[in-house]
Amino acid sequence: ELRPDSGYEIGVLTLEDTSSTRPLVRMPFDARQPSISPDGKWIAYMSNESDRYEIYVQPFPDLSGKWQVSTEGGMGPIWAVDGSGLYYNHGDSLMHVPVETGSAFSPGKPKVMFDGRYYRDVAGSRSFDISPDGKRFLMIKSEDGTAPATELVLVQNWFDELRRRVPLRPQR
Repeated sequence: ELRPDSGYEIGVLTLEDTSSTRPLVRMPFDARQPSISPDGKWIAYMSNESDRYEIYVQPFPDLSGKWQVSTEGGMGPIWAVDGSGLYYNHGDSLMHVPVETGSAFSPGKPKVMFDGRYYRDVAGSRSFDISPDGKRFLMIKSEDGTAPATELVLVQNWFDELRRRVPLRPQR
């Protein structure tokens, strides 16, 4: 939520009162793009408290500690499906940081998963997602990395479509 007095902050909307939010992460810097861990015990977000956007993790919902996960900038964090790591954008790279979330939080060293000119929102919104099995990524390929897609073609049952367009020739 954008607040005139504090910039972007992360709030909580309860099921008991869906008409208003209460601040969760509030600071004199922006805090954006929250992502709750699969076990519900951690929150990752991006903040510019170090003069550039970095990825931070805190216990959820009590925020009793804080760890910086990215080292050279980061935007749009998302947890690995099994909670074993975080993914985020850094320039033209998709980064991965392994994490341990047992009794305490312990981040590993960020590594480049892959580079490429993929669409990324200039405001830092997450512009990729992970398949439910954690084995594939959905990203929008872009010529310059900033142009939004103007058209998306989705082909369902594409094997049927392929058979219709390219019939098999009988074997001799």
